[in-house]
Amino acid sequence: MTDVDRMSSAELVGLDEGIREVLMRAAALERQRQYTLRLDFTAGDPSKARALAVTLATALGMLRPDVETYSARLSAGGRWTDAGPAFCLADGPYGAFCAYPHGHHGWHAEDGVDGQRWGDGDEGV
Repeated sequence: MTDVDRMSSAELVGLDEGIREVLMRAAALERQRQYTLRLDFTAGDPSKARALAVTLATALGMLRPDVETYSARLSAGGRWTDAGPAFCLADGPYGAFCAYPHGHHGWHAEDGVDGQRWGDGDEGV
C-alpha cells in the first residue's frame, strides 16, 4: 500500500489539482510494479510449514533486500482465502516489529543480531 492509498479523501481533495494528479499517477505506477511470488511445498505439520515459510522468506530477504519479505503469508492446501501471516509482526517500541514466526512463544524481537526485544518473555506471547 502506498502513502497515497493511505490518505483520506479529504486530504486528497485539499491538495492542489496538479499535485493530486502526480500523486495518483505515482500510486498507480507503484501498484503496477508489485508482484506476488507463490511457493508450494510440503511439510509434516503446520508448525514445520510455518518455520519453513519463514526460513524461505528470510533467505529471500538476504538475497534481495529490496523484496518485502515480511508480507509473506501461509495457507494449507492452496486455500489462499485462508492465508495467514508467516511472521508475528507484533508492534514494538520505536516502530519495531517482531520478526519471529507467527504464533511464537516468549519475547518478541526485531530481526538481526542487535534487534530490540520486548514483551512478556517466557510467560507468553
